[in-house]
Amino acid sequence: MMLLLLALAAQEPPPSCSIRASCDAAMTAVIRASDSDRDGRLSRAEWTAMGEKALTRLPVVPAEIERLRRDIAADFRAEDINGDGYLTHGEMLDVRLAAFPCLDSDGDGTISDEERERASQCAPEARR
Repeated sequence: MMLLLLALAAQEPPPSCSIRASCDAAMTAVIRASDSDRDGRLSRAEWTAMGEKALTRLPVVPAEIERLRRDIAADFRAEDINGDGYLTHGEMLDVRLAAFPCLDSDGDGTISDEERERASQCAPEARR
């Protein structure tokens, strides 16, 4: 789910992530679109703002908004691998590449729309 939110916030279509270059390009676009202080990384505040922006674009049931906000915060903590309070391009890329085997359930080397919809079923530790 977070990959879709990131793509929406970056105003890019969701990448297929069939290869490392696709994920690399997607994470570059996310940082470029959301890094308001232009330091090359995303702070918790920038990540949260990106998530809030994405929530306004999704058909979200009002009762689900708080849960989604908690998910956004949890995703930040999970992706901040070194715990410094910032997400770097490398951290975000590593998380996605580590999640790929779980996401690519049919093993064909690409993430289909159906697999993307089931992404939340991957255990958080598999996404890390």
